Amino acid sequence: MQFVFNLDQAISYDNQPVSLNLQYMFDFLKDNGHQLIFTSTGAVRNMLLKLDRRFHNEAMISLEGAVICKEGALEQLSTFDQMDFETIQQLIEKYDATFLMEGEWDYCYTGGDYHAIAPTVDPAKLGQNVSLKKVGPISHITILAADGIEDMRLELSKQGFNVQSKGQENPQLLITPKRINKWHALQKLGVSEKNYVAIGSDLTDLAVLEHAEHASMIGFTMELAHYAESRLPNDEKVEKHIIDKCYELSKKYTV
Repeated sequence: MQFVFNLDQAISYDNQPVSLNLQYMFDFLKDNGHQLIFTSTGAVRNMLLKLDRRFHNEAMISLEGAVICKEGALEQLSTFDQMDFETIQQLIEKYDATFLMEGEWDYCYTGGDYHAIAPTVDPAKLGQNVSLKKVGPISHITILAADGIEDMRLELSKQGFNVQSKGQENPQLLITPKRINKWHALQKLGVSEKNYVAIGSDLTDLAVLEHAEHASMIGFTMELAHYAESRLPNDEKVEKHIIDKCYELSKKYTV
């Protein structure tokens, strides 16, 4: 059985490395014949920092499904086409927006050194902050700030882009190419419907939980509840809840 974990706040908190207890659980799953798949809204270069080296060759889905990594090889599944990218650029100019645009590995960041996101863009300096001309095809865009960010979100939505608003006090916009999600990426990795276990916690996990044999939701998100066979309390013992559930499911789906 394949076990799919969302690294963002579900397994790794505040961009910290995965704990030793969870790493031992991953080892247990692998020793019992299961496969691991990690997902994130962030780039692969930052996913690597959260995982011990022994897990770096596991399958990964980054940037909400736009890029996958299998046995260390990157593949961009979806990028903004020229027309869509020009539309976004026009809106960036219109709303005087700052942004983070992610390519396959490198990126273009205009938020400055003092933006809250700056320390997390590329903390290990594995990639390069390059110009838009050099970054290559773009798979994910984060609008960090804009003059009228809600109006910008509405315009992007009307154009048919996948747009999510993140944060309350200083909201950001997460934009992905049309017709892309983590379930599409799982299929590209050879995962079939009802043939995997999923542990998720936010709306980016919706399609993943929907097609899982067993979906486990951390905390409570209304949109995910319909697809979740089990719910893990997001309390001070959340890590233990995750480990116990994975041990239980490992036995249930013995390879």
